[in-house]
Amino acid sequence: MIIADLPGYSYTNVGDVIGADQISLGDMLSNPTQAIPQLQSNLMNNYQAILVGSFFTALSFKVAKKVLRRPIGRINAGLFGKRGIIGHIGFKL
Repeated sequence: MIIADLPGYSYTNVGDVIGADQISLGDMLSNPTQAIPQLQSNLMNNYQAILVGSFFTALSFKVAKKVLRRPIGRINAGLFGKRGIIGHIGFKL
């Protein structure tokens, strides 16, 4: 499905999101009375995917923080420890 057809350019819809009509930032700023209902419609149709995505993003960061705790600690000690390369400057990764 072609969304916009300008001379020399063509934009296609790569994925189908249920109930999502594309709206640009320029459309939102130039005509907010028509943009806000479209934003509300897209949010209502896709809130479940947004919630699942945010949950798994937060979970993956927590798991990665626990898994990488020791390697990051070694890097911090090697760089910023008392005998580290940079020395004790009060900054850690």
